[in-house]
Amino acid sequence: MEKRLFLLTSLLLLLMVILTVKLESTKDWTKYQEKYFTQQIAHLKAKLGYSKDAEGQKKIQQEIASYENRKPEIINLVLPNGNVERCKTCHIGIEEISDSHPSNTFGCAVCHGGNPLSLDKETAHSQMNGEGHPGSLDVVTLSCGGTGVDGVSCHSGNQETEKNEVDLVKTSIMSTKAGELSFIRIMLGIDKTKDVPDLVKGQSAFLFSNPLQGRPKEDVFQKDCLSQCHQSGGNIPTFVTQNDKNQSSAQNSTHDNAKGNGCEVCHVLTNPTHEYEGDDVTLEGITNGRGMTHRLTTEIPYMQCNQCHNQGTHDPLNM
Repeated sequence: MEKRLFLLTSLLLLLMVILTVKLESTKDWTKYQEKYFTQQIAHLKAKLGYSKDAEGQKKIQQEIASYENRKPEIINLVLPNGNVERCKTCHIGIEEISDSHPSNTFGCAVCHGGNPLSLDKETAHSQMNGEGHPGSLDVVTLSCGGTGVDGVSCHSGNQETEKNEVDLVKTSIMSTKAGELSFIRIMLGIDKTKDVPDLVKGQSAFLFSNPLQGRPKEDVFQKDCLSQCHQSGGNIPTFVTQNDKNQSSAQNSTHDNAKGNGCEVCHVLTNPTHEYEGDDVTLEGITNGRGMTHRLTTEIPYMQCNQCHNQGTHDPLNM
């Protein structure tokens, strides 16, 4: 009887181990890593075909062999403060955001929020800042304007005003469109003068309520006009790809515009269709609203400015 019980218990334990291994092997993060390895091997083989240097070919072949022998594993990023993040277990191919924000120092959650220890997609991505767009002005105080892992203030809360870019951008004309709006408001008769009623010298007009008392059309005007403002979540026109043209008109309509996301509009470079072109396989299939790579820059080319600063962006009938 005891032998039978022992054999039954052993069999159940073996089944549990097999089931656990089976479940672990089919988790999304293992699929992402395997896909990344396959893509890197394909890129390297293509590179090998163009290489004429024997030493270079040998190095490429070694890299190919390394990826071919590599197995999926949980990637624990240990930060200087002792915190552990596992984001790169899924986002294994993602680019470093910038040389001044290395992930091994800052991590991911300091900007993106979320639950960086979880390997479950929904759990990991819950409570993210800006749903993957931490540069959005409605959450930028928590991300760019937050505190680093070393406890030092980032782009807000500094004694030097020029270092508080988060505070400055919110009241800049890039965010408020003050110059354009004031001219249109006077032209349409919404404002009779350039003065704010009852504004005392030394006070900031930014602190006044909006819409102002006695101006019922103010709210409608703000909504219609600012919906075309790139840094306040407005629409940025995008080019429609051939793939989009082959879809139904209902699907196609979602690709007419990309949403402006604050700091990212200038500091994350995009292509005309706002599609991701980097090595993070988890971002494949996202055909709208992403930078070309997961990378910040201060070297902003005029082509980036042109996505908003052109004569075709605004619809005067809605202003």
